[in-house]
Amino acid sequence: MDWITRMNKAVDYMESNLLKKINFNKISKEADSTPYHFQRMFHMITGITVGEYIRRRRLTRAAQEIATSSENIINIALKYGYESHASFTRAFTKLHGFSPVMARKTGIKIKAYPPLSFHLSVKGEASIDYKIRELKQFRFAGRMLKVATDPEINREIIPEFINKCYEDGSMDIILENAVTPGIFNGAVAGAFIEYQDNYENFIFMVGTESYIDPVPEGMEARIIKPQTYAIFEDTGPLPVTLHKLRERIYSEWFPATQYIHVEGPNFEMGYSVTPGMNMFRSELWIPVMQEK
Repeated sequence: MDWITRMNKAVDYMESNLLKKINFNKISKEADSTPYHFQRMFHMITGITVGEYIRRRRLTRAAQEIATSSENIINIALKYGYESHASFTRAFTKLHGFSPVMARKTGIKIKAYPPLSFHLSVKGEASIDYKIRELKQFRFAGRMLKVATDPEINREIIPEFINKCYEDGSMDIILENAVTPGIFNGAVAGAFIEYQDNYENFIFMVGTESYIDPVPEGMEARIIKPQTYAIFEDTGPLPVTLHKLRERIYSEWFPATQYIHVEGPNFEMGYSVTPGMNMFRSELWIPVMQEK
């Protein structure tokens, strides 16, 4: 099953379950992906989160029902998953620009967000260079942060966390205890470790390969199992370069190859290439396997 088919299966699942409580784990399974990887890929390609897409589609259909029927508005609100008239009105007004009651006024313009459909697009862009590397089991240690799966929230929280690790001396301790030469050549890596709390949160760590045991106070260690990684790199200012590189990987590289995401941590690194620390060689390591 190719990448486009998997993504469209996930959208079809969402469309078929708009009147139910949708489980992100089940959506991601339709795309043969993990919840975090699917949500990140979806956001990179569409520009909105999975949750926002579902919200727009529900409110689109709710608006159509309000405008074309005499059904009580609170019943429609409950039908589309809102527990109160107030919460439905807030969400409806935010999307459409007017209250649900106004949707029944003659001549009112209602916004409609149609279902998504993924297709192959030939852009003629520059090539995306990558290499495949097999990693043996190793120990990753550093500072840990629990974050939401929403990419928009993490865009600010994670850089703040990394800066704090520099300011409080955590980065120095991490590098002092790094395996050199090691998997990351002594560099500090950001790692997206797997999920907690029923797939609503995941673990982000700033750390490196380390044998020290026990780890210093305030730090954690995780055993990273053997895994195949696709490694990509680019040069530019952080975090812009990483974001653009990640966007191309999800929107261009995966659709063009026979690789699929598998469960496991992502790693990202930035190596300074200028004295002013304003230019970095960025690397993204993504766990993959070839499609059978």
